Amino acid sequence: MYAYVYFAKHARGDADFGWTDVEPNNILVDHHKTTTSISTPKLGDLGDTVRVQPTTNHIIGAPIFRAPEVFLGLPWSESVDIWSFGVTILDLLTGKHFFAPPNVPEDEELFDTQYDEIAGPVLEVVHALNQITDRDPSLQQKYKRTLSDSLHAEDLDFLLHFMHVDPRDRPSAAQLLEHPWFRDV
Repeated sequence: MYAYVYFAKHARGDADFGWTDVEPNNILVDHHKTTTSISTPKLGDLGDTVRVQPTTNHIIGAPIFRAPEVFLGLPWSESVDIWSFGVTILDLLTGKHFFAPPNVPEDEELFDTQYDEIAGPVLEVVHALNQITDRDPSLQQKYKRTLSDSLHAEDLDFLLHFMHVDPRDRPSAAQLLEHPWFRDV
């Protein structure tokens, strides 16, 4: 189901579009009395879909599902949907919001202000992002241990395949479909 939902837009040839609002509430299903429990899923809330430009950097999506580069105010591409897709799967598999800030209302201005205070000037943000994306093995192991308590090994392998802070390290939708996780879909 996940593959069909997310990659439906890519099958239409809309790879240069960003859905920008990938989250469980925007995946629509119609329950029928058939041999399968759920019919073909549909994408919902396409109001924020945009044609991605090299300089696109406005705030998009729900904060819980938002890609790191969007929070940082950096230019983003359709890879934001890959990130949000991963967060959606993670939430559906675990029943938890792993990236939900504690006790903070989902107010755009508040998030922007907090990230500006935390991140500082853009050059410092870029430097920090580069340090994170150098793949410090100890950070990867901490993240992996935390998730391994909540996920099956195959699901963890799948998520670690594309849940990269650096958007340049995320696979395209077509590349993601080649992962063994989609074998029986």
